Amino acid sequence: MTVTDPVALSVAIVSLVVAALSATVAIISVVYARRSARAAESSAAVSTDRHRRDREPQLRIWLPEMIDVAEDKAIYHLINDGPDDLDSVVIFKPFATDDLSRPIAITGEGNFRHEIQLGALPMGVERRFTVAVGAGSDSRTDPDLRLRIVCTRGSDTWTLVKALEDFRFHIGIY
Repeated sequence: MTVTDPVALSVAIVSLVVAALSATVAIISVVYARRSARAAESSAAVSTDRHRRDREPQLRIWLPEMIDVAEDKAIYHLINDGPDDLDSVVIFKPFATDDLSRPIAITGEGNFRHEIQLGALPMGVERRFTVAVGAGSDSRTDPDLRLRIVCTRGSDTWTLVKALEDFRFHIGIY
């Protein structure tokens, strides 16, 4: 090819422009593909999180009978309201703002400790646990108690915090 050949020069320029446009399109395609992959990963993560939240265990805890000031233990009932059976349920001793230790036990076992393992808990099944709340005082209220409960089903684990009902019946003029 000589510089003076106008047809060859035009073909070379056109080839160079086409090659540059092809490279630009390829770069844009790579950027778009990466963005699409990130968006798909993000969408999948959001969907997984939503699905996991939808399956979060619904545990109901109640105290069928308040205790007298002289009593030092409260028996709570727990039931799994779903949406699935649970492979394992572990309850940790309650925590409160007064920092007093209140160990717990599976009702009937009497072995008080910092955590209890209820094991598998199918839907609709009720379990009982006892909290050593200590002897009462003349105060009108007891501290708010909260439980940390760890539930598992397959490879999923949920940590729940549940408030316990007031456990003591107080007599007095308010």
